[in-house]
Amino acid sequence: MPAVYQLPDADRRQTRPANANTHPGKVIKDAQKVRRSKEVIAEEKKGREDRRQTREKKKADRMTAVGDIAEFENKLALDAIAEKTQFPRGMCSSMCSWTCYIVQPCTL
Repeated sequence: MPAVYQLPDADRRQTRPANANTHPGKVIKDAQKVRRSKEVIAEEKKGREDRRQTREKKKADRMTAVGDIAEFENKLALDAIAEKTQFPRGMCSSMCSWTCYIVQPCTL
């Protein structure tokens, strides 16, 4: 007849009584949980908001700089066009009766 109560083998590892009825995944999840206080959460929110505002400010500064550069390049282009189409004010010589369009002396 088998014995109702047997002593465990002395060489075998034993499960602790607290862990005998606990699921291993639940033990790990409970150990990984971190409780944060309201102050810590508020600081993290403020940090995220500050980073978002910094990103938006940098983006706005870049867009302003791009606009300034585009305006400057447009002004240079308009100045170059105005310089090309500008006529000299004087006559080439007494023999020439029309205004010369080149900088070099007239060959007429």
